[in-house]
Amino acid sequence: MHFSTVLQLVLVALWRAHGLQPTATLGVSLGEIAAVYSAGGLTLTDALRISLSYQTVGQAEQPAYGVLVIDVGLAAASQLVAGCPAELFVVLVLSADSCFAMCPLADFAVVSAYLAGHRVACHLLRTAPMWPYHATRLAQHLAAVRQPLRGLQPLPLARPCYLATVGRLVPVGTVLGPDYWLTLLLYPVNLHAALAAALADGYRLLVPFGLHPFPFYQVLAYQQVLGAAELLPAFQPDIPELESLNATRRVG
Repeated sequence: MHFSTVLQLVLVALWRAHGLQPTATLGVSLGEIAAVYSAGGLTLTDALRISLSYQTVGQAEQPAYGVLVIDVGLAAASQLVAGCPAELFVVLVLSADSCFAMCPLADFAVVSAYLAGHRVACHLLRTAPMWPYHATRLAQHLAAVRQPLRGLQPLPLARPCYLATVGRLVPVGTVLGPDYWLTLLLYPVNLHAALAAALADGYRLLVPFGLHPFPFYQVLAYQQVLGAAELLPAFQPDIPELESLNATRRVG
């Protein structure tokens, strides 16, 4: 998990070194750290400090959870979660009628049968067992997470920043302190709302900073979501990042 954040921060630094800065940034889950750093709201040291603070949860929890795709929107998913006989919680809002949720892998059969009883389709993503995240149950670890965040010196955002934790634009001048980064740990992230807000504000050239462009969507799905917006080349396996950077610079 920390590696993913470090990779994104390195890519931001590489682009900065070549004189490229985003007009605005969009962050989802751990990607919010790099998004806020790129928007001028964090120093590199503090960005790394936030990422490392989340490792305390990984040390206290067991990687025993799986990720489900549930074919309902956030409101309906929240009602289903409340009545589920096993642990189930929404972690990400993918679209108006689709969410990612988590449950213990040992309880998947119970959860699947419960959802089927409510005529809700779901399927389990093929991932390694994971520790829980974006879950209110992690409030028990907040004291441990807060400790590394002491001394954090956040800066006012220098660029618009769309963050999935709040599902909207966070305007220039906003300072995101320790309490914000604790909130990110506890609640589902709304990718659907954050991306829709950025597109509605007229952004049409998007560059992903991560291992896969828009990993939450299948290719056809994200093409439909982006509409007239263009997804430019970014980090790709077996292609030097400088080559991808230059290709993006030519297009953008």
